[in-house]
Amino acid sequence: MLTKAKRFMEFIFPLLMIIFGFAILLVGGELLVKGSVSLAVRLKISPAIIGLTIIAAGTSAPELVTSILAAIKNAPDMAMGNVIGSNIFNILGILGVASIIKPNRVDSSFMKVEIPMLIICTILLLILSWDMQIESFEGLLCLIVLAILFYISIYRAKKVGYEAEEEIEVLRTPFHDIGFLLIGCFALLGGAHISLENGIELGRLAGLSERIIGITIISVGTGLPEFATTVIAAYKGQNDIAVGNIIGSNLINTMGVVGGASLFKGLTVSEEIARFDNLILLGVTIFFFVVLLVSKARITRPMGLIFSLAYVAYILMLIYK
Repeated sequence: MLTKAKRFMEFIFPLLMIIFGFAILLVGGELLVKGSVSLAVRLKISPAIIGLTIIAAGTSAPELVTSILAAIKNAPDMAMGNVIGSNIFNILGILGVASIIKPNRVDSSFMKVEIPMLIICTILLLILSWDMQIESFEGLLCLIVLAILFYISIYRAKKVGYEAEEEIEVLRTPFHDIGFLLIGCFALLGGAHISLENGIELGRLAGLSERIIGITIISVGTGLPEFATTVIAAYKGQNDIAVGNIIGSNLINTMGVVGGASLFKGLTVSEEIARFDNLILLGVTIFFFVVLLVSKARITRPMGLIFSLAYVAYILMLIYK
């Protein structure tokens, strides 16, 4: 009886800490959205581009740090699994839940440029990892590609410009914008760290493999900032930020996180990740694009439910396999 009670406590403490991390994430997401929207209006830049760049970089920081540490500690399956799992979680899990809460409309410019870019980058990742090795020079190539893509997006945003709507709240000063952004990012990083560490502990107690922990627990843990930010933005009707955050995060994960991790130390990729998980990610990304084409750039509640159920099915398949 005492052993069962001890075993129960081993599970319950990490679970409570994960819930605590979620609470911090929600606060961080709220601050990040407020600061970024205000900054976008003040600079007359589309919130979509702010979501694609500034917010995406802030919410992708946990993936970058985790994957680099995993590479240094000779855990390449965890590093790559984190990236692939996060991208799948972003599209199916996060956008699915966000669209159930409130249907999302995707900026038309994303359909023409950024989402096709994401598909191309996913194909590039598949090609680079097909030989089950990503060398340092290939990582550098990924970082250069990401820099070019962001330059194109920012250039387009400045060329088009943006006129703020009256109902959008602008904070009192630019210092408030930056302060909300910084505090929001730190809160997201802190909440993600608490949830991630305790999520890993739960995975170890459950006896999951390194690859499965990377694709499931770690990817979800490092994706919690995106989850908090996207859901809050969707609830507030800030569709540009909600969807831009996901697309930008996936671009940063695919090119920036993989590039940064392999630049520190070349990654050895397992056959399952190189020739199965990568294909699943490519399929999900193309599916996302096709759905938007058919639905005229709108993710409805029923489609959000399908996304969410597809993610649950994918996780169950991984664990069963």
